[in-house]
Amino acid sequence: MRFPSTSDDLRYPHSLWLRNEAGPSRTVELTNVTARLAPITPELGRVSSARVVFAPGTPTSVEVRPTGEQIVLPFRLETSAPRGIYALELNLPGSSFSENQPGFDPVIDYPLAHAPDLRVPKTYRIGQQFLHLGNTPADYRYQGRRLQNAAVYGRMFTLTGYQKDGVRFRIDGLPQEVRLKTASRSHFPNLAPVLNDPYLAGARRAYMGRRVWAYGGFSLTCSPDPNSYASAGGTLRASLRIRRILRVAWPVGLGLAGSGGLGGYNAASPGDLMTGTPLVVQYEPRAAPPQPCPLLTQLLADSWQLQSLLSLTPPPELPRIQNQDYVGLSRQEYAWLEGYPDATFGSLSYLLKLKTWKYINIPFPTKVTFDQHGLVLEQDVPQLP
Repeated sequence: MRFPSTSDDLRYPHSLWLRNEAGPSRTVELTNVTARLAPITPELGRVSSARVVFAPGTPTSVEVRPTGEQIVLPFRLETSAPRGIYALELNLPGSSFSENQPGFDPVIDYPLAHAPDLRVPKTYRIGQQFLHLGNTPADYRYQGRRLQNAAVYGRMFTLTGYQKDGVRFRIDGLPQEVRLKTASRSHFPNLAPVLNDPYLAGARRAYMGRRVWAYGGFSLTCSPDPNSYASAGGTLRASLRIRRILRVAWPVGLGLAGSGGLGGYNAASPGDLMTGTPLVVQYEPRAAPPQPCPLLTQLLADSWQLQSLLSLTPPPELPRIQNQDYVGLSRQEYAWLEGYPDATFGSLSYLLKLKTWKYINIPFPTKVTFDQHGLVLEQDVPQLP
């Protein structure tokens, strides 16, 4: 899922949304927008400030009329903060968008996976690789025929040439080139440019080509167009082999689901975050790929998630659970059965130190408490009355 944006320039991956439901028109001075990055886990260091740089063509101020229409303003951050998960806070001084809170200076905040050292090119050279991740209609032509998204979703595109009215690509699995009619040199529909990320070397050595098992079991989804959807799940004993681990430029909202599910951003959900440069893990299907997608593709916030989602060894023999009674289980046993906490950010070593694990649950979060020996003391699953 791509976030709404008025810019196709992937160098501006974040968006500020402004809406006025009622009351007088509001003018927002964009030159005064400030940002703050606060580390979400104790491992990540100190609070940092950030400069908000809006995309080219953004006015210095905007008038937000009481029509309920949403204005979307793409931006990027300039900050010295290192890689990590932060609470991004945008402060709009002197602006008000709620008739119930007149004069309120809103602070817009959400979790952000921040990787400032990754560089997204403005235009692309011959040989640049892309991963097909989108589900919007696009006119990619192969042997004169339009390719359906389902045929190329998750496949690697390599830019092979520019021409007057378009561009040419080579696609994995197709012997001839694919053509796209476009005047753009910086944006190609549904294609996420692959970025050079030296930090992935360790993860690739550890996982690529290896068979893995998922804590809580696999639950992967695929939706190459708005009218098609497929999922691939399995028991704890089911395994998949990793084909690729990539870094791409592709602004998305991600859920920290223990099964690795990809969902839309929801500010009310504590395990959701935004990122402009997600990690992509692609798996070889066990047999025939689930239609309508040829490859199983998973988007993650960063490589630190791999250890809390995937295991390089199969699950051990686990106790049989009756009536959802997990009391007395170790952290590892509970993680194998239910996955590591999907409402808490942090590395595996950080999660293993926590006394309480929190999980996203509908309609209320689930909490699991461990005693001083690391055994489940209590599981709190709130229920509607």
